[in-house]
Amino acid sequence: MGDFNDLLHQSEKRSRAPHPPWCITGFGDAVADCGLQDMPFSGYQYTWVRSRGRSNMAEEKLDRILVTEDWRTMFAETTSCSLPCVYSDHIPLLLTPIVAVNGVRRKRFLFDNMWLREDRCREIVAHSWERTRGQDVLHRIEICGRDIWRWGKSYNRDFKRRIDQCKLRLERLQSRYDQGSVAAYEQAERDYIAVLEQQHYFWKQRAKEHWYKGEIAIVGISIIQ
Repeated sequence: MGDFNDLLHQSEKRSRAPHPPWCITGFGDAVADCGLQDMPFSGYQYTWVRSRGRSNMAEEKLDRILVTEDWRTMFAETTSCSLPCVYSDHIPLLLTPIVAVNGVRRKRFLFDNMWLREDRCREIVAHSWERTRGQDVLHRIEICGRDIWRWGKSYNRDFKRRIDQCKLRLERLQSRYDQGSVAAYEQAERDYIAVLEQQHYFWKQRAKEHWYKGEIAIVGISIIQ
C-alpha cells in the first residue's frame, strides 16, 4: 500500500501526454509475477496531482493497494477509500476493517480541551455557576459538569458534521479546473485545515499525550448514565 509511482492502465492518468505503454506493461507484469491484485478503493481515484489549476495540470493514480488472494480471503470485510488532503500533492488511502465492539461501556464526563476555544463553553460555565449561587460547591460543580456535557455532545456531533462537509466540498471541486472552482477549492482547503486543527486537539486529549497548559475550567467531574 502506497506510492508505486506507476500505472496499471492508461485511464489512470489525466494529462496531455499519455503514460509510456512499456511502463504500464512492465508494472502490470511485476504485479502479476508477485501474485498480487489491485484492491479497489472508493473516493477520488487520481491520488497525485501536479500544477493544479494550470494548463499543464496532470493527475495520476500513483497510490494503490496491492494484496494477495489469501489476504483478501482473510480480511474479506476490509473497506478502503481515498481521503482529501491539503498538505501534499498525494492524497492518502485508508483501509478500515470492521471491528466488533462487545460489552456495554458506561458514559462519563470527559472535558475536551478544544471546548476552551469556544466562547459558548465559557458562557455555559458562567450561566450554570450563576443560577446555582448559594448551593453547595460540590453540587454546583456537578450541575455545571452536566450542563457542559449536554452541550459538548451536540458540539462534538457538529464537529464531525463540519469535517464531512469540508471533505464533500473538496471532493466536488477536485475535478473542476475553472477559475471560480479553483478559488473555491483553495477556500475549502483553508476551512478543512481549520477544522482539522480542532480535530488535532480532540484526539490529542483522547490519546492522553498532553493536557492543555492554560486555564482549566472544570476537572474530575464524573457523570454516570
